[in-house]
Amino acid sequence: MSTRQTDFETFHVDVLENDSATVVAFSAVWCAPCRVLDGQLQLLAVDHPELDVLVVDVDENEMLAERYEVRSVPTVMLFRDGAVEQVMTGPMTKRLLEIGLGLGPPPATSGA
Repeated sequence: MSTRQTDFETFHVDVLENDSATVVAFSAVWCAPCRVLDGQLQLLAVDHPELDVLVVDVDENEMLAERYEVRSVPTVMLFRDGAVEQVMTGPMTKRLLEIGLGLGPPPATSGA
């Protein structure tokens, strides 16, 4: 599985009517942290085939960015049953995505 683009015209079907949990990354081509996140999203999609992983270009889809109050990129949202369940901003690794989106146990910490 890999990531794919969605836009204003397809967002309703791709995300809001989707029966699967859907990760949506709001991104921009000029954003260096977004380019790094793209690779991490690809890894997430491969390791979690139960998810749909989509990308929205905020410059081409300003109305979606406004609707979901995206103030900085990258912003990653987890949708379930058409509703936003989690929101994360900034560059992150696949593991941080998994933790923030509730997809796996947090890393073990050593006790003192």
